[in-house]
Amino acid sequence: MIETTAYGKMREGTVKKVKDIVRVVALLALGAPGTAVGPVGRSAVGAASAAHLPCPNGVVSPDHLDLRYAGLGGIAAVSPRDVWSVGAAGITGTTRIVPLIEHYDGRIWCSVDPHSQGEQLLNAIAALSPRDVWAVGSEIEHWDGLSWAPVPSPSPGVVPVPVPPGSPPRSHPATLSAVSASAANNVWALSSDRAFVERWDGRRWQQVPLPANVSATLPPAMPVAHPELEQPVLEALATVSVTDTWVAGRSGPDHNDPWAMHWDGHRWQQMTLPRSPAPASYSPALRAVCEETDPQYFELPAIAALSHADVWVAGSQNPGGRAGICPLAFHWDGRHWREAWLVTSPPDLSRLEDTFSSDSDETGAWELTAMAATPSGHIWLVGDPEQFSLQWDGHTWQLVYAFTGATMTEGFGVTSLSAASDSDIWAATDSVPTPWNAFHWDGTTWRGVAAIPAG
Repeated sequence: MIETTAYGKMREGTVKKVKDIVRVVALLALGAPGTAVGPVGRSAVGAASAAHLPCPNGVVSPDHLDLRYAGLGGIAAVSPRDVWSVGAAGITGTTRIVPLIEHYDGRIWCSVDPHSQGEQLLNAIAALSPRDVWAVGSEIEHWDGLSWAPVPSPSPGVVPVPVPPGSPPRSHPATLSAVSASAANNVWALSSDRAFVERWDGRRWQQVPLPANVSATLPPAMPVAHPELEQPVLEALATVSVTDTWVAGRSGPDHNDPWAMHWDGHRWQQMTLPRSPAPASYSPALRAVCEETDPQYFELPAIAALSHADVWVAGSQNPGGRAGICPLAFHWDGRHWREAWLVTSPPDLSRLEDTFSSDSDETGAWELTAMAATPSGHIWLVGDPEQFSLQWDGHTWQLVYAFTGATMTEGFGVTSLSAASDSDIWAATDSVPTPWNAFHWDGTTWRGVAAIPAG
Protein backbone atom coordinates (compact mmCIF):
# COMPACT_ATOMS: atom_id res chain seq x y z
CA MET A 1 0.00 0.00 0.00
CA ILE A 2 1.38 3.38 -1.03
CA GLU A 3 -0.36 6.52 0.04
CA THR A 4 0.10 10.20 0.47
CA THR A 5 -2.38 12.35 2.36
CA ALA A 6 -1.55 15.40 4.31
CA TYR A 7 -2.48 18.89 5.31
CA GLY A 8 -0.68 21.96 6.49
CA LYS A 9 -0.38 23.12 10.06
CA MET A 10 -3.45 23.33 12.30
CA ARG A 11 -5.64 26.35 11.68
CA GLU A 12 -9.13 27.47 12.64
CA GLY A 13 -11.82 25.62 10.72
CA THR A 14 -11.03 23.45 7.72
CA VAL A 15 -7.38 23.25 6.73
CA LYS A 16 -6.78 23.96 3.05
CA LYS A 17 -3.14 23.12 2.43
CA VAL A 18 -2.86 24.21 -1.17
CA LYS A 19 -4.55 27.52 -0.51
CA ASP A 20 -1.96 28.24 2.19
CA ILE A 21 0.82 27.56 -0.29
CA VAL A 22 -0.90 29.91 -2.72
CA ARG A 23 -1.18 32.62 -0.09
CA VAL A 24 2.51 32.54 0.79
CA VAL A 25 3.64 32.33 -2.82
CA ALA A 26 1.57 35.43 -3.61
CA LEU A 27 2.86 37.31 -0.58
CA LEU A 28 6.45 36.50 -1.43
CA ALA A 29 6.01 37.51 -5.05
CA LEU A 30 4.62 40.83 -3.90
CA GLY A 31 7.33 41.32 -1.30
CA ALA A 32 4.82 41.69 1.54
CA PRO A 33 5.99 43.68 4.58
CA GLY A 34 7.64 41.51 7.18
CA THR A 35 8.17 38.66 4.70
CA ALA A 36 11.73 37.56 4.13
CA VAL A 37 12.49 37.12 0.44
CA GLY A 38 15.63 35.28 -0.52
CA PRO A 39 17.02 32.37 -2.52
CA VAL A 40 16.21 28.80 -1.58
CA GLY A 41 19.21 26.94 -0.22
CA ARG A 42 20.63 23.64 -1.45
CA SER A 43 21.64 20.56 0.45
CA ALA A 44 24.68 18.43 -0.17
CA VAL A 45 22.35 15.99 -1.87
CA GLY A 46 21.50 18.43 -4.63
CA ALA A 47 24.53 20.71 -4.74
CA ALA A 48 24.64 21.29 -8.50
CA SER A 49 25.44 24.85 -9.53
CA ALA A 50 23.52 25.02 -12.81
CA ALA A 51 20.19 26.82 -12.80
CA HIS A 52 18.69 24.11 -15.03
CA LEU A 53 19.28 20.74 -13.47
CA PRO A 54 19.17 17.45 -15.42
CA CYS A 55 15.86 15.66 -15.00
CA PRO A 56 14.42 12.30 -16.02
CA ASN A 57 14.55 11.77 -19.78
CA GLY A 58 16.15 15.14 -20.40
CA VAL A 59 13.35 17.32 -19.04
CA VAL A 60 14.75 20.57 -17.60
CA SER A 61 13.57 23.23 -15.21
CA PRO A 62 11.12 25.58 -16.98
CA ASP A 63 12.40 29.12 -17.52
CA HIS A 64 9.14 30.78 -16.47
CA LEU A 65 9.06 29.33 -12.94
CA ASP A 66 10.34 31.45 -10.08
CA LEU A 67 11.39 28.63 -7.77
CA ARG A 68 12.27 30.98 -4.93
CA TYR A 69 8.54 31.31 -4.35
CA ALA A 70 7.36 27.75 -4.14
CA GLY A 71 6.01 25.27 -1.59
CA LEU A 72 5.47 21.52 -1.47
CA GLY A 73 2.20 19.79 -0.63
CA GLY A 74 2.90 16.10 -1.22
CA ILE A 75 5.82 13.67 -1.51
CA ALA A 76 6.11 10.06 -2.67
CA ALA A 77 9.19 7.81 -2.62
CA VAL A 78 9.40 4.90 -5.07
CA SER A 79 13.02 4.06 -4.21
CA PRO A 80 16.17 5.83 -2.96
CA ARG A 81 16.72 7.02 -6.54
CA ASP A 82 13.16 7.88 -7.44
CA VAL A 83 11.27 10.43 -5.31
CA TRP A 84 8.52 12.83 -6.43
CA SER A 85 7.05 15.91 -4.78
CA VAL A 86 4.34 18.35 -5.86
CA GLY A 87 3.12 21.78 -4.88
CA ALA A 88 2.89 25.27 -6.34
CA ALA A 89 5.36 27.80 -7.76
CA GLY A 90 5.32 31.42 -8.81
CA ILE A 91 5.75 32.69 -12.36
CA THR A 92 8.67 35.02 -12.92
CA GLY A 93 7.64 38.67 -12.91
CA THR A 94 4.04 38.01 -11.88
CA THR A 95 1.96 37.06 -8.85
CA ARG A 96 0.46 34.05 -10.65
CA ILE A 97 1.09 30.48 -9.60
CA VAL A 98 1.28 27.18 -11.47
CA PRO A 99 1.69 23.50 -10.54
CA LEU A 100 5.13 22.43 -9.34
CA ILE A 101 6.53 18.92 -9.79
CA GLU A 102 9.94 18.04 -8.37
CA HIS A 103 11.94 14.82 -8.88
CA TYR A 104 14.96 13.31 -7.11
CA ASP A 105 17.11 10.78 -8.98
CA GLY A 106 19.40 9.82 -6.11
CA ARG A 107 21.79 12.71 -6.71
CA ILE A 108 19.87 15.93 -7.31
CA TRP A 109 16.40 17.45 -7.24
CA CYS A 110 15.02 19.15 -10.33
CA SER A 111 11.79 20.66 -11.62
CA VAL A 112 9.78 18.65 -14.14
CA ASP A 113 7.27 20.28 -16.46
CA PRO A 114 3.68 19.40 -15.54
CA HIS A 115 1.26 19.16 -18.42
CA SER A 116 -0.85 22.04 -17.17
CA GLN A 117 0.57 25.54 -17.26
CA GLY A 118 -2.60 27.31 -16.14
CA GLU A 119 -3.27 28.63 -12.67
CA GLN A 120 -3.85 25.18 -11.30
CA LEU A 121 -2.36 23.39 -8.32
CA LEU A 122 -1.14 19.97 -7.31
CA ASN A 123 -1.78 19.04 -3.72
CA ALA A 124 -0.83 15.39 -3.18
CA ILE A 125 0.98 12.54 -4.90
CA ALA A 126 1.12 8.73 -4.77
CA ALA A 127 3.65 6.52 -6.56
CA LEU A 128 3.18 2.85 -7.40
CA SER A 129 6.24 2.35 -9.61
CA PRO A 130 8.69 4.36 -11.74
CA ARG A 131 6.07 4.29 -14.51
CA ASP A 132 2.91 4.77 -12.47
CA VAL A 133 2.64 7.98 -10.42
CA TRP A 134 -0.50 10.02 -9.70
CA ALA A 135 -0.73 13.68 -8.66
CA VAL A 136 -3.97 15.44 -7.69
CA GLY A 137 -5.12 18.98 -6.99
CA SER A 138 -7.04 21.20 -9.37
CA GLU A 139 -6.90 18.26 -11.77
CA ILE A 140 -5.46 14.75 -11.90
CA GLU A 141 -2.18 14.09 -13.68
CA HIS A 142 -0.40 10.78 -14.35
CA TRP A 143 3.28 9.97 -14.95
CA ASP A 144 3.87 6.97 -17.25
CA GLY A 145 7.66 6.98 -17.07
CA LEU A 146 8.04 9.44 -19.94
CA SER A 147 5.81 12.43 -19.29
CA TRP A 148 3.02 13.87 -17.19
CA ALA A 149 -0.45 14.03 -18.72
CA PRO A 150 -3.89 15.03 -17.43
CA VAL A 151 -6.47 12.29 -16.95
CA PRO A 152 -10.19 13.10 -17.24
CA SER A 153 -12.05 12.70 -13.97
CA PRO A 154 -15.28 13.78 -12.27
CA SER A 155 -15.05 17.27 -10.81
CA PRO A 156 -15.61 17.81 -7.09
CA GLY A 157 -17.47 21.00 -8.03
CA VAL A 158 -17.15 24.42 -6.46
CA VAL A 159 -16.95 25.79 -2.94
CA PRO A 160 -19.25 28.69 -1.98
CA VAL A 161 -17.54 31.84 -0.73
CA PRO A 162 -19.06 33.76 2.22
CA VAL A 163 -21.17 36.65 0.95
CA PRO A 164 -23.35 39.25 2.69
CA PRO A 165 -27.11 38.64 2.61
CA GLY A 166 -28.56 39.70 -0.72
CA SER A 167 -25.22 39.54 -2.54
CA PRO A 168 -24.74 37.43 -5.70
CA PRO A 169 -23.42 33.91 -5.10
CA ARG A 170 -19.66 33.47 -5.26
CA SER A 171 -17.55 30.33 -5.38
CA HIS A 172 -14.15 28.92 -6.25
CA PRO A 173 -13.26 25.50 -7.72
CA ALA A 174 -12.84 22.70 -5.22
CA THR A 175 -9.54 20.83 -5.29
CA LEU A 176 -8.55 17.24 -4.57
CA SER A 177 -6.55 17.17 -1.36
CA ALA A 178 -5.40 13.54 -0.96
CA VAL A 179 -4.54 10.52 -3.09
CA SER A 180 -3.79 6.91 -2.16
CA ALA A 181 -2.88 3.92 -4.35
CA SER A 182 -2.39 0.20 -3.74
CA ALA A 183 -2.39 -1.13 -7.32
CA ALA A 184 -2.65 0.02 -10.92
CA ASN A 185 -6.40 -0.57 -10.77
CA ASN A 186 -6.98 0.87 -7.30
CA VAL A 187 -6.20 4.57 -6.87
CA TRP A 188 -8.36 6.84 -4.73
CA ALA A 189 -8.62 10.63 -4.39
CA LEU A 190 -10.70 12.85 -2.14
CA SER A 191 -11.61 16.49 -1.74
CA SER A 192 -11.99 18.00 1.70
CA ASP A 193 -13.66 21.00 0.06
CA ARG A 194 -16.78 19.17 -1.00
CA ALA A 195 -16.86 15.77 0.78
CA PHE A 196 -16.05 14.08 -2.52
CA VAL A 197 -14.33 10.75 -3.27
CA GLU A 198 -13.40 9.14 -6.58
CA ARG A 199 -11.57 5.98 -7.68
CA TRP A 200 -9.43 4.87 -10.64
CA ASP A 201 -10.22 1.27 -11.65
CA GLY A 202 -7.45 0.94 -14.23
CA ARG A 203 -9.55 2.43 -17.03
CA ARG A 204 -11.29 5.55 -15.76
CA TRP A 205 -11.98 7.72 -12.73
CA GLN A 206 -15.44 7.39 -11.22
CA GLN A 207 -17.06 9.13 -8.28
CA VAL A 208 -17.79 6.84 -5.33
CA PRO A 209 -21.05 7.84 -3.63
CA LEU A 210 -20.75 8.61 0.08
CA PRO A 211 -23.31 7.97 2.83
CA ALA A 212 -26.05 10.61 2.88
CA ASN A 213 -24.92 12.10 6.18
CA VAL A 214 -21.39 12.59 4.82
CA SER A 215 -22.13 13.88 1.34
CA ALA A 216 -24.14 16.87 2.57
CA THR A 217 -23.97 19.70 0.04
CA LEU A 218 -24.16 23.44 0.39
CA PRO A 219 -26.51 25.86 -1.35
CA PRO A 220 -24.93 28.16 -3.99
CA ALA A 221 -24.69 31.14 -1.61
CA MET A 222 -23.98 30.95 2.09
CA PRO A 223 -24.38 34.28 3.94
CA VAL A 224 -22.31 33.02 6.86
CA ALA A 225 -18.76 33.60 8.01
CA HIS A 226 -17.60 30.00 7.53
CA PRO A 227 -19.79 28.01 5.12
CA GLU A 228 -17.36 25.09 5.27
CA LEU A 229 -18.49 24.46 8.84
CA GLU A 230 -21.91 23.45 7.56
CA GLN A 231 -20.76 20.17 5.99
CA PRO A 232 -18.67 17.17 7.08
CA VAL A 233 -14.93 17.31 6.43
CA LEU A 234 -12.99 14.48 4.80
CA GLU A 235 -9.37 14.75 5.88
CA ALA A 236 -7.32 11.59 5.35
CA LEU A 237 -7.36 8.69 2.88
CA ALA A 238 -5.61 5.29 2.69
CA THR A 239 -6.27 2.24 0.56
CA VAL A 240 -4.91 -1.27 1.09
CA SER A 241 -6.82 -3.09 -1.66
CA VAL A 242 -9.96 -2.85 -3.80
CA THR A 243 -11.92 -4.16 -0.80
CA ASP A 244 -10.14 -2.19 1.91
CA THR A 245 -10.12 1.63 1.79
CA TRP A 246 -10.32 4.06 4.72
CA VAL A 247 -11.33 7.71 5.04
CA ALA A 248 -11.06 9.75 8.25
CA GLY A 249 -13.15 12.82 8.85
CA ARG A 250 -15.14 14.98 11.22
CA SER A 251 -18.68 16.28 11.48
CA GLY A 252 -20.91 18.06 13.95
CA PRO A 253 -21.56 21.79 14.47
CA ASP A 254 -17.86 22.54 15.02
CA HIS A 255 -16.38 19.48 13.29
CA ASN A 256 -15.45 17.97 16.66
CA ASP A 257 -17.01 14.53 16.11
CA PRO A 258 -14.31 12.24 14.62
CA TRP A 259 -15.12 9.17 12.59
CA ALA A 260 -13.66 6.73 10.09
CA MET A 261 -15.33 5.16 7.07
CA HIS A 262 -14.41 1.80 5.54
CA TRP A 263 -15.07 0.74 1.94
CA ASP A 264 -15.35 -3.04 1.48
CA GLY A 265 -15.64 -2.95 -2.29
CA HIS A 266 -19.41 -2.44 -2.28
CA ARG A 267 -20.45 -0.02 0.45
CA TRP A 268 -19.21 2.33 3.17
CA GLN A 269 -19.40 1.64 6.89
CA GLN A 270 -19.01 4.69 9.13
CA MET A 271 -17.54 4.21 12.61
CA THR A 272 -17.15 6.67 15.48
CA LEU A 273 -13.64 7.20 16.82
CA PRO A 274 -14.13 6.86 20.59
CA ARG A 275 -12.48 9.18 23.09
CA SER A 276 -10.97 7.84 26.32
CA PRO A 277 -9.42 9.25 29.51
CA ALA A 278 -5.81 10.37 29.31
CA PRO A 279 -3.19 8.32 31.18
CA ALA A 280 -3.00 8.88 34.94
CA SER A 281 0.61 10.01 34.49
CA TYR A 282 -0.55 13.14 32.66
CA SER A 283 -0.71 16.34 34.69
CA PRO A 284 -4.13 17.93 35.32
CA ALA A 285 -3.35 20.70 32.79
CA LEU A 286 -2.36 18.22 30.10
CA ARG A 287 -5.37 16.00 30.78
CA ALA A 288 -7.68 19.01 30.48
CA VAL A 289 -6.37 19.75 26.99
CA CYS A 290 -6.26 16.14 25.80
CA GLU A 291 -9.68 15.15 27.15
CA GLU A 292 -11.56 18.23 25.92
CA THR A 293 -14.60 17.04 23.96
CA ASP A 294 -15.45 20.41 22.41
CA PRO A 295 -12.08 21.81 21.33
CA GLN A 296 -11.60 25.01 19.42
CA TYR A 297 -9.10 23.34 17.06
CA PHE A 298 -9.39 19.72 15.99
CA GLU A 299 -7.73 18.07 12.99
CA LEU A 300 -7.22 14.48 11.77
CA PRO A 301 -4.86 14.93 8.80
CA ALA A 302 -2.81 11.73 9.14
CA ILE A 303 -3.65 8.11 8.31
CA ALA A 304 -1.78 4.86 7.60
CA ALA A 305 -3.31 1.49 6.79
CA LEU A 306 -1.17 -1.64 6.97
CA SER A 307 -3.96 -4.19 6.60
CA HIS A 308 -7.68 -4.68 7.15
CA ALA A 309 -6.91 -5.11 10.86
CA ASP A 310 -4.22 -2.47 11.39
CA VAL A 311 -5.11 1.16 10.70
CA TRP A 312 -3.91 4.34 12.41
CA VAL A 313 -5.46 7.82 12.34
CA ALA A 314 -3.79 10.80 14.03
CA GLY A 315 -4.19 14.51 14.59
CA SER A 316 -4.21 17.19 17.25
CA GLN A 317 -6.53 19.37 19.28
CA ASN A 318 -6.48 22.57 21.30
CA PRO A 319 -9.51 23.59 23.40
CA GLY A 320 -8.66 27.27 23.12
CA GLY A 321 -7.77 29.49 26.03
CA ARG A 322 -5.13 27.04 27.25
CA ALA A 323 -1.50 26.68 26.29
CA GLY A 324 -0.46 23.59 24.40
CA ILE A 325 -1.79 21.28 21.72
CA CYS A 326 -2.41 17.61 22.45
CA PRO A 327 -1.41 14.89 19.95
CA LEU A 328 -4.23 12.41 19.29
CA ALA A 329 -4.23 8.96 17.69
CA PHE A 330 -6.72 6.17 17.09
CA HIS A 331 -6.09 2.53 16.15
CA TRP A 332 -8.25 -0.08 14.40
CA ASP A 333 -7.47 -3.71 15.26
CA GLY A 334 -9.95 -5.31 12.89
CA ARG A 335 -12.84 -5.21 15.36
CA HIS A 336 -12.75 -1.96 17.30
CA TRP A 337 -11.36 1.55 17.22
CA ARG A 338 -9.63 2.80 20.37
CA GLU A 339 -7.83 5.97 21.29
CA ALA A 340 -4.06 5.43 21.56
CA TRP A 341 -1.96 7.71 23.75
CA LEU A 342 1.34 8.24 21.95
CA VAL A 343 3.45 9.87 24.62
CA THR A 344 3.70 7.84 27.84
CA SER A 345 7.37 7.18 28.67
CA PRO A 346 8.70 9.48 31.43
CA PRO A 347 11.34 11.30 29.32
CA ASP A 348 8.96 11.92 26.41
CA LEU A 349 6.09 12.88 28.69
CA SER A 350 8.33 15.40 30.43
CA ARG A 351 9.01 17.06 27.07
CA LEU A 352 5.30 17.16 26.28
CA GLU A 353 4.46 18.60 29.70
CA ASP A 354 6.98 21.38 29.16
CA THR A 355 4.90 22.80 26.30
CA PHE A 356 1.98 23.27 28.70
CA SER A 357 3.84 25.44 31.17
CA SER A 358 2.59 28.99 31.59
CA ASP A 359 5.76 30.53 30.12
CA SER A 360 6.07 28.11 27.21
CA ASP A 361 6.35 29.51 23.70
CA GLU A 362 6.12 26.04 22.10
CA THR A 363 2.35 25.65 22.06
CA GLY A 364 2.41 24.33 18.51
CA ALA A 365 5.10 21.74 19.16
CA TRP A 366 2.78 18.72 19.24
CA GLU A 367 0.66 19.16 16.16
CA LEU A 368 0.58 15.92 14.16
CA THR A 369 0.36 16.59 10.44
CA ALA A 370 1.46 13.52 8.44
CA MET A 371 1.89 9.76 8.76
CA ALA A 372 3.43 6.95 6.69
CA ALA A 373 3.93 3.19 7.00
CA THR A 374 7.15 1.44 6.00
CA PRO A 375 7.14 -1.91 4.14
CA SER A 376 8.26 -3.61 7.39
CA GLY A 377 5.17 -2.38 9.22
CA HIS A 378 6.67 0.50 11.17
CA ILE A 379 4.65 3.72 11.39
CA TRP A 380 6.09 7.22 11.37
CA LEU A 381 4.29 10.35 12.53
CA VAL A 382 5.59 13.89 12.15
CA GLY A 383 4.51 17.16 13.64
CA ASP A 384 6.02 20.52 14.33
CA PRO A 385 9.17 20.48 12.19
CA GLU A 386 11.43 21.91 14.86
CA GLN A 387 10.54 19.34 17.48
CA PHE A 388 9.87 15.70 16.83
CA SER A 389 8.75 12.66 14.94
CA LEU A 390 7.23 9.53 16.44
CA GLN A 391 7.98 5.95 15.39
CA TRP A 392 5.81 2.87 16.02
CA ASP A 393 7.87 -0.33 16.00
CA GLY A 394 4.89 -2.64 16.30
CA HIS A 395 4.84 -2.49 20.10
CA THR A 396 5.48 1.05 21.36
CA TRP A 397 5.72 4.63 20.15
CA GLN A 398 9.18 6.18 20.41
CA LEU A 399 9.98 9.86 20.20
CA VAL A 400 12.65 10.83 17.68
CA TYR A 401 13.84 14.42 17.74
CA ALA A 402 13.83 15.65 14.19
CA PHE A 403 14.39 18.58 11.88
CA THR A 404 16.70 20.28 14.38
CA GLY A 405 17.56 23.80 13.32
CA ALA A 406 14.87 23.95 10.63
CA THR A 407 13.67 27.46 9.86
CA MET A 408 10.04 27.38 8.79
CA THR A 409 7.72 30.14 7.63
CA GLU A 410 5.45 30.91 10.58
CA GLY A 411 2.23 28.90 10.48
CA PHE A 412 3.57 26.26 8.12
CA GLY A 413 5.24 22.90 8.51
CA VAL A 414 5.40 19.30 7.35
CA THR A 415 2.64 18.51 4.86
CA SER A 416 3.39 14.99 3.69
CA LEU A 417 5.39 11.87 4.58
CA SER A 418 6.45 8.90 2.44
CA ALA A 419 8.45 5.80 3.40
CA ALA A 420 10.24 3.63 0.84
CA SER A 421 11.94 1.66 3.63
CA ASP A 422 12.91 1.98 7.30
CA SER A 423 16.01 3.89 6.25
CA ASP A 424 14.52 5.92 3.41
CA ILE A 425 11.75 8.26 4.57
CA TRP A 426 10.90 11.67 3.12
CA ALA A 427 8.96 14.60 4.55
CA ALA A 428 7.81 17.60 2.49
CA THR A 429 7.00 21.06 3.83
CA ASP A 430 4.91 23.98 2.62
CA SER A 431 7.25 26.55 4.15
CA VAL A 432 8.73 29.17 1.84
CA PRO A 433 11.30 30.52 1.72
CA THR A 434 13.53 28.27 3.83
CA PRO A 435 16.89 26.58 3.37
CA TRP A 436 15.14 23.21 3.47
CA ASN A 437 11.75 22.37 1.99
CA ALA A 438 12.08 18.62 2.56
CA PHE A 439 13.72 16.30 5.07
CA HIS A 440 15.18 12.81 4.71
CA TRP A 441 15.55 10.03 7.30
CA ASP A 442 18.45 7.70 6.51
CA GLY A 443 17.87 5.30 9.37
CA THR A 444 19.83 7.37 11.86
CA THR A 445 19.05 11.06 11.52
CA TRP A 446 16.78 13.54 9.75
CA ARG A 447 18.59 15.87 7.34
CA GLY A 448 17.31 18.96 5.56
CA VAL A 449 17.11 18.84 1.77
CA ALA A 450 16.54 21.59 -0.81
CA ALA A 451 13.91 19.70 -2.79
CA ILE A 452 13.07 22.85 -4.74
CA PRO A 453 16.27 23.79 -6.58
CA ALA A 454 16.87 27.52 -6.98
CA GLY A 455 16.06 28.61 -10.51
